[in-house]
Amino acid sequence: MCTGPNPGNYYIINTQLGPAGEQLAANNNINAPLFVIAAQQLMAQRWSVIGEPADPQRIVPLVDPGLEAAPAGNFVEALPAANFAWCMDANGDGYIIADPNTQLVWAINIAAEEQQIVLEPQGKKPLQVWRFLPA
Repeated sequence: MCTGPNPGNYYIINTQLGPAGEQLAANNNINAPLFVIAAQQLMAQRWSVIGEPADPQRIVPLVDPGLEAAPAGNFVEALPAANFAWCMDANGDGYIIADPNTQLVWAINIAAEEQQIVLEPQGKKPLQVWRFLPA
């Protein structure tokens, strides 16, 4: 069972701050791995969470509702919508975003701008926890 956020529009922010103290937001990168940059309330940083919190939920970029966040090898990409859903589980002050098929989770390797969002085994690392701030 998942314990995700309520459906709505969000900025997806890693809980770890960048080197200058900036919040790092997931940025849509069409047909390429998503990456993080400083949260600037850009349209490319706005996401819609679709589905009930207790179920796997879709993550869709507001700038292109025909796409959705989906696994692509070891990365997360905005790909043509195919009803892919993520299981999100509350973890401290954020959520772990997991592929329900493989249990791999969203992560960044270091808290810095332009880091690609990768999929890796869950390991209780702070770089695997994401906050959903209303957009």
